[in-house]
Amino acid sequence: MIGAVILCRSYRDQVLAVHVEIRDPDLPLQMERGRSFNIAFGSPTIVILAHHSSYQMKRIFQTHGADIAAAGQGEDWGTFRNAMRDIRRAGFFVGHRANRGVYSVSVPVFHHEGACNASLTYTRRADITTPDDVAQMTELVIAAAARLSEQLQNAVPVPDTDSG
Repeated sequence: MIGAVILCRSYRDQVLAVHVEIRDPDLPLQMERGRSFNIAFGSPTIVILAHHSSYQMKRIFQTHGADIAAAGQGEDWGTFRNAMRDIRRAGFFVGHRANRGVYSVSVPVFHHEGACNASLTYTRRADITTPDDVAQMTELVIAAAARLSEQLQNAVPVPDTDSG
């Protein structure tokens, strides 16, 4: 499928695009490798936020409430908390608000069981994307994120042989 794949990682109240593969030169993509974004910007960031602890989410809501409301994720703490719970339960988030020119399907990436600080996203231009495409994108990115999460959780650290 044509589009882009984006791997993002959270750092404090920001999310950083650490890897971007673009397969569509006409894709109006705002997430470029190395660029950081507010924790409430777009599906790659929101799916990570949904997997934060309640304490972390409340602190972020208190700091970034206006951004969260603008992203359509709730204008008060209760609505926001429920929206994040629904995203966690679904296991993915489809975004179209941050950039109306694209559809993005984002899935959490777990480095430890239940611990998420990254997301994998498949993005396509809205003008060439059908509901069936979104369903296929969702299946693909869920499977890829599951493989990536499994590899991260089973990784064996390599000893540092240069120190001594």
